[in-house]
Amino acid sequence: MFSASLPGTNALAQPSAIAVNSQGDAYVVGTAGGRMRTTDDAFQSTFGGSDGDAFLAELSTDGSELVYSSFLGGFFDDFGYGLALDSVGDVYVAGSTYSPNFPMTQNASQPAIDRGNLSGCGGPCLDAFLTKFPLGAPGGLSISSVSPTAGGNAGTVTPEIFGSGFHAGVSAELKCGGHSIPGTNATVGTMGRVLNATFDLTTLQPGVCDVVVTNPDGTSATSASAFAVQQGGAANVLISKVGTPAIGILWTVPRRLLIL
Repeated sequence: MFSASLPGTNALAQPSAIAVNSQGDAYVVGTAGGRMRTTDDAFQSTFGGSDGDAFLAELSTDGSELVYSSFLGGFFDDFGYGLALDSVGDVYVAGSTYSPNFPMTQNASQPAIDRGNLSGCGGPCLDAFLTKFPLGAPGGLSISSVSPTAGGNAGTVTPEIFGSGFHAGVSAELKCGGHSIPGTNATVGTMGRVLNATFDLTTLQPGVCDVVVTNPDGTSATSASAFAVQQGGAANVLISKVGTPAIGILWTVPRRLLIL
């Protein structure tokens, strides 16, 4: 049990929601004035303006450390109301903004505040926002290894791609000569360090392939010649359990089922 305050906040500091990740760190979202302390890696380290900005803060498991803290807003009032965590640990913040310069990404479905009813608002109108903080996969996007490193062209294969910086919505593909094979059913493990995807190898000739992963923001990483397509074989099935100590391992090989 612990009780902690967010350092550096002034009288205008209103938390609205809290969530806890798998490591026990607590995330708090709300609205704060200009004296809230931010961390060195903050998305927005300075106060946007007016009476309040939305904020996101992360406290360590025992509440002793401010792990992450950032403003989120423009030069008018902005309010943080809710948050959610995905399986990787990335944080999604929902709220409202009056700021026409509220931070937006280029591919946003609505890249600017709706100014269509300004006359009815008597000034800037209040718009909803949803912002994703990619905090769950520390480090840059990278690929360290692939397992298994080969599969037969008689079926599909579902390798594990190990690395860092994988986020929900990441895509994977094999580039084999002039062919590109997209991965399906991509899933990302906790902290964004493992990616699983299924590849259909039946159209490929034997040879080596590059493994390419691409995050939703467009960043990508390539591991050259990391996978080989072999002639024949059978479908590869890899079953992994993450989060609790393994009791046994189950896998299939052609015409046999082996249980340890």
